[in-house]
Parts: sequence; structure tokens; C-alpha cells
Amino acid sequence: FNRAKKLAIKEKLAVCLIKRHKSVLFTWISPQFRLFLKNIF
Repeated sequence: FNRAKKLAIKEKLAVCLIKRHKSVLFTWISPQFRLFLKNIF
């Protein structure tokens, strides 16, 4: 039972991380962010 619980927790964490990474990717891809980078460099 404990093992199943730990696995469930790990899966939840993985999903949270993936969601976070997806939002980060979308920010990188967004044109506003590219303009922001161009203004910096």
C-alpha cells in the first residue's frame, strides 16, 4: 500500500513538472518573449 502511495505522489509531481515545463516552453516560443530577447541583446 505504501509503495502505491509513493508512486501516486511521484506521478503527481511528474505531472506538475511537465505542466510547468510546458508553460515555460510556451513563454520561450511566444513572440513577445522573442522581442524581449532581441531588446536585451
